[in-house]
Amino acid sequence: MSTEVVAKAKTINNTDFKDEAGQTLSKIISKMECLDTFVRILSYIGTSFLIVLVGLSTTDVVLRYFFNRPIPGTIEIIELTMVVLVFSSVAYTHVTNSHVRVEILSGVLKPSGKLILESIAGFNSIVVLLLVIWRSAVFAFETPDVTMILGIPVAPFAALVPLSCILMLLLFVRDYLEILAKSVKAGLKLSVIVFPILVAVFIGIALILMTSLDLDAPIVGIIGLVTMMVFLLSGMPVGFGLMAVGFLFISSIRGFDAGFEMVGHTWFDTVAQYPWAAAAAFIVMGFICLNSGFGKNLFHAASRWFGHMRGGLCISSIGAIAGFAAVSGDTLTGSVTMASIALPEMRKYKYDDVLSIGTLTCAGTLGTLIPPSIGFIIYAILAEESIGDLFIAGIIPGIITAIAFMTLVYVRCLINPKLGPPIKKATWKERFSSVRATGPILTIFAFVILGIFAGLFTPTEGGAIGSSAAIAIAVAMGRLNFKALLKSSTEVSRICGLIFTILGGAKMFGYFIALSRLPNVMAEQISMLSVHPLLILFFIVMILFVLGCFMPAIPLILICVPIFLPIAHSLHWDLLWFGVIVVLSYDLATITPPFGINLFVMKGVTGVPLSVVYRGVFPFIATLLLIIALIAVFPAIATWLPYNLN
Repeated sequence: MSTEVVAKAKTINNTDFKDEAGQTLSKIISKMECLDTFVRILSYIGTSFLIVLVGLSTTDVVLRYFFNRPIPGTIEIIELTMVVLVFSSVAYTHVTNSHVRVEILSGVLKPSGKLILESIAGFNSIVVLLLVIWRSAVFAFETPDVTMILGIPVAPFAALVPLSCILMLLLFVRDYLEILAKSVKAGLKLSVIVFPILVAVFIGIALILMTSLDLDAPIVGIIGLVTMMVFLLSGMPVGFGLMAVGFLFISSIRGFDAGFEMVGHTWFDTVAQYPWAAAAAFIVMGFICLNSGFGKNLFHAASRWFGHMRGGLCISSIGAIAGFAAVSGDTLTGSVTMASIALPEMRKYKYDDVLSIGTLTCAGTLGTLIPPSIGFIIYAILAEESIGDLFIAGIIPGIITAIAFMTLVYVRCLINPKLGPPIKKATWKERFSSVRATGPILTIFAFVILGIFAGLFTPTEGGAIGSSAAIAIAVAMGRLNFKALLKSSTEVSRICGLIFTILGGAKMFGYFIALSRLPNVMAEQISMLSVHPLLILFFIVMILFVLGCFMPAIPLILICVPIFLPIAHSLHWDLLWFGVIVVLSYDLATITPPFGINLFVMKGVTGVPLSVVYRGVFPFIATLLLIIALIAVFPAIATWLPYNLN
């Protein structure tokens, strides 16, 4: 038989194999598509429990203050409701491709390299999920705990953790099969199977060697930080990457029994904490206001007052986003809302896209400065500070930032009038009549924030009352129908799943960092340096700034705050002031190229090239850095209001 015939036969056999394997995988994947519908229905069930949480908290406050008859065990019910909400939502977060990932390497690799990297990340995630399923099932089966007041058994709620992870495991297996199908088509053969197994074996051998070497805990801490970056750079969902690193290095310090125990209950314990319910409640409030069209009212009111100025529509957008920040709590909701409302107007009046989109992208950062703020809630729980005090501490810096952004836009348009021409000046009657439309948001903001700070209710109760008020006002105004409510619930489910997956991983990672004593050693060494504390703060901000270029904002804060807090304590820094600095750094992480999340979201919303977004944000990044420097030198900007209102 000739060489050509043999080669041809091999090619035919190869092709047949690819076709047969590809068809088999396609059939399996197709049958698993039904999971998406089940996951979506489950998320609706979960968010219905969140409505119960909102209603229960609101009712408890009313009964407590007007009838002196609080509902017994409200906190316990809310904690268990959070467990139902989160673990019915995490799979939906995966279905909507909303897990936070650090996709630096995958963006520069060739298609074949990207497939191999995705297979490694997917395989590692499957291993983590198998571990969590096993240990959380053991915890649910063995725990005898009941709630203190109502005596509700904890075990059925703890069982939701392995059940939700089984569902996620199926989704990850489906993704892995899709990668395998692509690799067969690309001719990679077994690479996407062999490489992940080799990586897993290497990790196991490295862990055994590290344990046998009996290294000092701080050295293990440094190795753990490097390993964390490697895991995250592989493209694993950040939450699972942090869980993996936490387990591996807790096991290396304390033994596998300690690592297994931590995996079993940490995620459940993290979710079932009353303070975290505040984040969920404020997310509900923000999406209700978003889907009720309150943001549109804010923009039209602001444009009546500022539209006639140079860059007036951009300035109006900043003002409207600042107003919407009073009910949203994140960096994206305001930006996305105004992009759909304001950008068409800006293009109508021939505003420069670089200015317009840069403004809309960066003004969203006001959402975590002006309370309520998810950033402040996360920091408050990590630092064990008052959420109410931190909310108040963010008001003046938030106002200053909004004014600074407006001034930046005005000066740029003064230098180059073509960037943002003025529009027709509104009459005084039109201006004052437009103010009435801002009433709902301002009323909700004032009632919630003042109530929290005055101690009338907790932040969780404040978020619930704000959500109830937003729903009532929106329904009364004819703004909220079933479709809008359903849209709000799906977004809440997606975001809650995203946040609490990261929080569960961060708690595991935080235990490891605490065991390593690395933050304490760093604090001791830094406190002995004969340098000005502001120089140390400068290095901390620069570390956060550089890491923020490559790491999403929430994991950045969850990872770095436990490391830097001991330094803040050793230097006797005011933790309210430091919290404002941290949240400003959080804001920077959302808009700094190349991987700030706001950049990619705004690119998707506006349809412009990413280069336009990049060019638009640089002046605002410089402005935020100047504001950080201003607050660093003059701490009273952050601390004067909360301390004088106490």
